[in-house]
Amino acid sequence: KGPMFRYERPQQGRRRQFHQVGIEILGVPTPQADIESISLAKTFLEELGLKDDITLEINSLGDPASRTDYNQKLREYLNDYKEDLSEYSLKRLKKNPLRILDSKESEDKVIVANAPRLQDSFNEHSNKFFAELCEGLNKLSISYEHNNNLVRGLDYYSHTAFEFTTKDLGAQGTVLAGGRYDGLSETLGGVIMPGVGWAAGIERLALMTSVEYKNSPDLVLMGVSEEFNLYLLPIMSKLVTSGIKTETLYIGNVSKKFKRADKINASFAIIIGDNEVAKNTVQLKNLKSGSQNEIQLDEAINNIKKLLNFNLE
Repeated sequence: KGPMFRYERPQQGRRRQFHQVGIEILGVPTPQADIESISLAKTFLEELGLKDDITLEINSLGDPASRTDYNQKLREYLNDYKEDLSEYSLKRLKKNPLRILDSKESEDKVIVANAPRLQDSFNEHSNKFFAELCEGLNKLSISYEHNNNLVRGLDYYSHTAFEFTTKDLGAQGTVLAGGRYDGLSETLGGVIMPGVGWAAGIERLALMTSVEYKNSPDLVLMGVSEEFNLYLLPIMSKLVTSGIKTETLYIGNVSKKFKRADKINASFAIIIGDNEVAKNTVQLKNLKSGSQNEIQLDEAINNIKKLLNFNLE
Protein backbone atom coordinates (compact mmCIF):
# COMPACT_ATOMS: atom_id res chain seq x y z
CA LYS A 1 0.00 0.00 0.00
CA GLY A 2 1.40 3.37 -1.00
CA PRO A 3 1.71 6.54 1.08
CA MET A 4 -1.25 8.69 2.13
CA PHE A 5 -1.36 12.50 2.26
CA ARG A 6 -3.29 14.87 4.54
CA TYR A 7 -4.27 18.50 4.07
CA GLU A 8 -4.23 19.47 7.76
CA ARG A 9 -1.15 21.03 9.26
CA PRO A 10 1.44 18.44 10.39
CA GLN A 11 1.66 17.72 14.12
CA GLN A 12 3.46 15.23 16.33
CA GLY A 13 3.03 11.89 14.62
CA ARG A 14 0.78 13.43 11.95
CA ARG A 15 3.00 13.98 8.94
CA ARG A 16 1.98 15.41 5.60
CA GLN A 17 2.87 12.07 4.01
CA PHE A 18 2.16 8.96 6.04
CA HIS A 19 1.36 5.25 5.83
CA GLN A 20 -1.53 3.25 7.23
CA VAL A 21 -2.37 -0.27 8.28
CA GLY A 22 -5.94 -1.45 8.78
CA ILE A 23 -8.71 -4.00 8.25
CA GLU A 24 -12.19 -4.12 6.75
CA ILE A 25 -15.18 -6.43 7.25
CA LEU A 26 -17.53 -6.21 4.26
CA GLY A 27 -21.01 -7.56 3.71
CA VAL A 28 -22.07 -7.87 7.36
CA PRO A 29 -24.73 -5.29 8.39
CA THR A 30 -25.04 -6.35 12.04
CA PRO A 31 -23.17 -4.91 15.07
CA GLN A 32 -21.28 -8.17 15.56
CA ALA A 33 -18.93 -7.08 12.75
CA ASP A 34 -18.31 -3.80 14.57
CA ILE A 35 -17.52 -5.67 17.78
CA GLU A 36 -15.12 -7.99 15.96
CA SER A 37 -13.42 -5.05 14.29
CA ILE A 38 -12.88 -3.28 17.62
CA SER A 39 -11.66 -6.50 19.22
CA LEU A 40 -9.11 -6.98 16.43
CA ALA A 41 -7.92 -3.39 16.88
CA LYS A 42 -7.50 -3.89 20.62
CA THR A 43 -5.52 -7.10 20.10
CA PHE A 44 -3.35 -5.42 17.46
CA LEU A 45 -2.44 -2.55 19.78
CA GLU A 46 -1.80 -4.91 22.70
CA GLU A 47 0.59 -6.94 20.56
CA LEU A 48 2.54 -3.72 20.02
CA GLY A 49 2.80 -3.30 23.78
CA LEU A 50 0.38 -0.36 23.97
CA LYS A 51 -2.20 -1.91 26.31
CA ASP A 52 -1.58 0.55 29.17
CA ASP A 53 -1.27 3.67 27.03
CA ILE A 54 -4.58 3.76 25.16
CA THR A 55 -8.29 4.39 25.77
CA LEU A 56 -11.13 3.14 23.58
CA GLU A 57 -13.75 5.82 22.85
CA ILE A 58 -17.00 4.88 21.09
CA ASN A 59 -20.10 6.64 19.82
CA SER A 60 -23.01 6.01 17.49
CA LEU A 61 -23.93 8.23 14.55
CA GLY A 62 -27.27 6.48 14.14
CA ASP A 63 -28.74 5.59 10.77
CA PRO A 64 -29.16 8.21 7.98
CA ALA A 65 -32.73 9.02 8.99
CA SER A 66 -31.75 9.71 12.60
CA ARG A 67 -28.78 11.81 11.55
CA THR A 68 -30.83 13.96 9.15
CA ASP A 69 -33.21 14.82 11.97
CA TYR A 70 -30.34 15.60 14.32
CA ASN A 71 -28.44 17.77 11.83
CA GLN A 72 -31.45 20.09 11.63
CA LYS A 73 -31.66 20.41 15.42
CA LEU A 74 -27.91 20.96 15.74
CA ARG A 75 -27.84 23.63 13.02
CA GLU A 76 -30.67 25.52 14.71
CA TYR A 77 -28.76 25.44 18.00
CA LEU A 78 -25.42 26.53 16.51
CA ASN A 79 -26.96 29.39 14.50
CA ASP A 80 -27.34 31.26 17.79
CA TYR A 81 -23.55 31.13 18.28
CA LYS A 82 -22.31 32.19 14.85
CA GLU A 83 -20.29 35.07 16.25
CA ASP A 84 -18.52 32.81 18.75
CA LEU A 85 -17.66 29.80 16.57
CA SER A 86 -14.16 29.32 15.16
CA GLU A 87 -13.46 30.05 11.51
CA TYR A 88 -13.37 26.34 10.65
CA SER A 89 -16.67 25.64 12.37
CA LEU A 90 -18.40 28.52 10.62
CA LYS A 91 -17.50 26.90 7.29
CA ARG A 92 -18.88 23.57 8.51
CA LEU A 93 -22.12 25.02 9.84
CA LYS A 94 -23.86 25.08 6.46
CA LYS A 95 -22.41 21.93 4.92
CA ASN A 96 -21.89 19.57 7.84
CA PRO A 97 -22.64 20.82 11.37
CA LEU A 98 -21.95 17.37 12.79
CA ARG A 99 -18.21 17.98 12.31
CA ILE A 100 -18.33 20.86 14.79
CA LEU A 101 -18.97 18.40 17.64
CA ASP A 102 -15.46 17.05 17.19
CA SER A 103 -13.74 20.44 16.93
CA LYS A 104 -10.48 20.83 18.83
CA GLU A 105 -10.85 24.63 19.09
CA SER A 106 -11.43 25.80 22.67
CA GLU A 107 -14.23 28.25 21.76
CA ASP A 108 -16.13 25.50 19.94
CA LYS A 109 -15.79 23.05 22.83
CA VAL A 110 -17.58 25.49 25.15
CA ILE A 111 -20.47 25.85 22.72
CA VAL A 112 -20.97 22.16 21.87
CA ALA A 113 -20.91 21.22 25.56
CA ASN A 114 -24.59 22.21 25.75
CA ALA A 115 -25.59 21.18 22.23
CA PRO A 116 -28.48 18.74 21.64
CA ARG A 117 -27.41 15.09 22.04
CA LEU A 118 -27.22 13.00 18.90
CA GLN A 119 -28.71 9.98 20.64
CA ASP A 120 -31.85 11.94 21.54
CA SER A 121 -32.71 11.87 17.82
CA PHE A 122 -32.20 8.11 17.38
CA ASN A 123 -34.99 5.91 16.08
CA GLU A 124 -35.58 2.39 17.40
CA HIS A 125 -33.16 0.75 14.96
CA SER A 126 -30.29 3.11 15.86
CA ASN A 127 -30.83 2.63 19.59
CA LYS A 128 -30.91 -1.16 19.23
CA PHE A 129 -27.75 -1.24 17.11
CA PHE A 130 -25.76 0.77 19.64
CA ALA A 131 -27.11 -1.22 22.59
CA GLU A 132 -25.99 -4.48 20.96
CA LEU A 133 -22.57 -2.99 20.26
CA CYS A 134 -22.08 -2.05 23.90
CA GLU A 135 -23.39 -5.43 25.07
CA GLY A 136 -20.90 -7.24 22.84
CA LEU A 137 -17.96 -5.16 24.07
CA ASN A 138 -19.01 -5.88 27.66
CA LYS A 139 -19.15 -9.61 26.96
CA LEU A 140 -15.56 -9.43 25.68
CA SER A 141 -14.51 -7.38 28.72
CA ILE A 142 -13.38 -4.55 26.44
CA SER A 143 -13.36 -1.30 28.41
CA TYR A 144 -14.59 1.83 26.65
CA GLU A 145 -15.71 5.39 27.18
CA HIS A 146 -18.82 6.78 25.49
CA ASN A 147 -17.81 10.04 23.79
CA ASN A 148 -20.95 11.84 22.55
CA ASN A 149 -18.85 14.21 20.44
CA LEU A 150 -16.98 11.52 18.51
CA VAL A 151 -18.29 11.86 14.95
CA ARG A 152 -17.48 11.23 11.31
CA GLY A 153 -18.10 14.04 8.85
CA LEU A 154 -18.97 12.13 5.69
CA ASP A 155 -22.52 11.09 4.87
CA TYR A 156 -21.69 7.48 4.09
CA TYR A 157 -20.79 6.78 7.75
CA SER A 158 -23.48 5.34 10.03
CA HIS A 159 -23.86 3.81 13.47
CA THR A 160 -20.50 2.96 15.05
CA ALA A 161 -17.58 5.37 15.34
CA PHE A 162 -14.61 4.49 17.52
CA GLU A 163 -11.08 5.60 18.30
CA PHE A 164 -8.22 4.38 20.43
CA THR A 165 -6.61 7.48 21.91
CA THR A 166 -3.57 8.36 23.97
CA LYS A 167 -2.28 11.34 25.92
CA ASP A 168 1.30 10.66 24.79
CA LEU A 169 1.05 12.37 21.39
CA GLY A 170 -0.15 15.86 22.21
CA ALA A 171 -3.46 17.43 21.19
CA GLN A 172 -4.08 15.00 18.34
CA GLY A 173 -4.20 11.84 20.44
CA THR A 174 -5.87 9.39 18.05
CA VAL A 175 -3.79 6.25 17.54
CA LEU A 176 -6.31 4.14 15.61
CA ALA A 177 -9.74 5.12 14.27
CA GLY A 178 -12.59 3.29 12.65
CA GLY A 179 -16.30 3.01 12.11
CA ARG A 180 -19.15 1.72 9.99
CA TYR A 181 -19.52 3.05 6.43
CA ASP A 182 -22.53 1.28 4.95
CA GLY A 183 -23.07 3.99 2.35
CA LEU A 184 -19.56 4.15 0.90
CA SER A 185 -19.86 1.57 -1.89
CA GLU A 186 -23.08 3.09 -3.17
CA THR A 187 -21.57 6.60 -3.05
CA LEU A 188 -18.78 5.39 -5.32
CA GLY A 189 -21.27 3.95 -7.82
CA GLY A 190 -21.15 0.36 -6.62
CA VAL A 191 -23.71 -1.97 -5.13
CA ILE A 192 -25.00 -1.55 -1.58
CA MET A 193 -22.28 -3.14 0.55
CA PRO A 194 -22.22 -2.68 4.34
CA GLY A 195 -18.76 -2.28 5.77
CA VAL A 196 -16.86 -1.56 8.95
CA GLY A 197 -13.15 -1.21 9.56
CA TRP A 198 -10.30 0.81 10.97
CA ALA A 199 -6.91 2.26 10.12
CA ALA A 200 -3.86 3.28 12.11
CA GLY A 201 -0.97 5.53 11.12
CA ILE A 202 2.25 3.54 11.11
CA GLU A 203 4.37 6.59 11.96
CA ARG A 204 2.20 7.36 15.01
CA LEU A 205 2.44 3.76 16.20
CA ALA A 206 6.21 3.85 15.80
CA LEU A 207 6.41 6.89 18.09
CA MET A 208 4.62 4.95 20.82
CA THR A 209 6.26 1.56 20.63
CA SER A 210 9.12 0.86 22.99
CA VAL A 211 10.70 -1.79 20.80
CA GLU A 212 14.31 -1.05 19.92
CA TYR A 213 15.17 -2.09 16.40
CA LYS A 214 18.63 -3.45 15.80
CA ASN A 215 20.05 -2.03 12.60
CA SER A 216 23.21 -4.12 12.56
CA PRO A 217 23.03 -7.64 11.07
CA ASP A 218 23.41 -10.76 13.17
CA LEU A 219 25.87 -12.25 10.71
CA VAL A 220 28.06 -11.49 7.72
CA LEU A 221 28.47 -14.10 5.00
CA MET A 222 31.61 -14.12 2.85
CA GLY A 223 33.85 -16.17 0.60
CA VAL A 224 37.62 -16.10 0.85
CA SER A 225 37.55 -14.62 -2.67
CA GLU A 226 34.94 -13.43 -5.15
CA GLU A 227 35.02 -16.76 -7.02
CA PHE A 228 32.87 -18.20 -4.20
CA ASN A 229 30.09 -15.62 -4.54
CA LEU A 230 27.70 -18.01 -6.29
CA TYR A 231 28.12 -20.54 -3.47
CA LEU A 232 27.04 -17.88 -1.00
CA LEU A 233 23.56 -17.51 -2.48
CA PRO A 234 21.91 -20.74 -1.22
CA ILE A 235 23.58 -20.25 2.17
CA MET A 236 22.25 -16.70 2.37
CA SER A 237 18.75 -17.91 1.50
CA LYS A 238 18.80 -20.49 4.27
CA LEU A 239 20.10 -18.01 6.84
CA VAL A 240 17.41 -15.46 6.01
CA THR A 241 14.68 -18.12 6.07
CA SER A 242 15.91 -19.11 9.52
CA GLY A 243 15.33 -15.56 10.73
CA ILE A 244 18.99 -14.58 10.98
CA LYS A 245 19.62 -11.02 9.83
CA THR A 246 22.39 -11.44 7.28
CA GLU A 247 24.57 -9.18 5.17
CA THR A 248 26.42 -10.93 2.35
CA LEU A 249 29.81 -9.45 1.47
CA TYR A 250 30.68 -10.01 -2.18
CA ILE A 251 33.44 -7.50 -2.86
CA GLY A 252 36.99 -7.15 -1.53
CA ASN A 253 39.51 -9.42 0.13
CA VAL A 254 38.93 -11.18 3.44
CA SER A 255 40.61 -8.41 5.42
CA LYS A 256 38.30 -5.75 3.98
CA LYS A 257 35.29 -7.96 4.59
CA PHE A 258 36.19 -8.35 8.27
CA LYS A 259 36.65 -4.59 8.54
CA ARG A 260 33.14 -4.21 7.15
CA ALA A 261 31.82 -6.75 9.68
CA ASP A 262 33.43 -4.78 12.49
CA LYS A 263 32.06 -1.48 11.21
CA ILE A 264 28.46 -2.73 11.12
CA ASN A 265 28.85 -4.51 14.48
CA ALA A 266 27.93 -8.00 13.25
CA SER A 267 28.03 -10.78 15.84
CA PHE A 268 29.03 -13.70 13.62
CA ALA A 269 30.68 -14.48 10.31
CA ILE A 270 30.33 -17.49 8.03
CA ILE A 271 33.24 -17.98 5.66
CA ILE A 272 33.64 -20.49 2.81
CA GLY A 273 36.56 -21.48 0.63
CA ASP A 274 37.72 -24.53 -1.37
CA ASN A 275 37.79 -26.81 1.66
CA GLU A 276 34.29 -25.85 2.82
CA VAL A 277 32.77 -26.23 -0.67
CA ALA A 278 34.36 -29.68 -1.05
CA LYS A 279 33.16 -30.90 2.37
CA ASN A 280 29.82 -29.02 2.34
CA THR A 281 30.71 -27.23 5.56
CA VAL A 282 31.22 -23.61 6.68
CA GLN A 283 33.59 -21.76 8.95
CA LEU A 284 31.61 -20.14 11.77
CA LYS A 285 33.38 -17.33 13.58
CA ASN A 286 32.10 -15.61 16.69
CA LEU A 287 33.18 -12.02 16.10
CA LYS A 288 32.75 -11.09 19.75
CA SER A 289 34.80 -13.91 21.32
CA GLY A 290 37.08 -14.63 18.34
CA SER A 291 36.40 -18.39 18.39
CA GLN A 292 36.08 -20.18 15.06
CA ASN A 293 35.25 -23.73 13.99
CA GLU A 294 34.32 -25.73 10.92
CA ILE A 295 30.79 -27.20 11.09
CA GLN A 296 27.74 -28.10 8.99
CA LEU A 297 25.53 -25.15 8.00
CA ASP A 298 22.48 -26.44 9.90
CA GLU A 299 24.57 -26.81 13.05
CA ALA A 300 25.94 -23.31 12.56
CA ILE A 301 22.40 -21.92 12.26
CA ASN A 302 21.29 -23.67 15.46
CA ASN A 303 24.34 -22.41 17.35
CA ILE A 304 23.76 -18.85 16.19
CA LYS A 305 20.08 -18.93 17.14
CA LYS A 306 20.88 -20.27 20.58
CA LEU A 307 23.45 -17.59 21.19
CA LEU A 308 21.05 -14.91 19.95
CA ASN A 309 18.31 -16.27 22.26
CA PHE A 310 15.94 -17.16 19.42
CA ASN A 311 12.71 -18.99 20.20
CA LEU A 312 13.52 -22.43 18.81
CA GLU A 313 10.04 -23.91 19.29
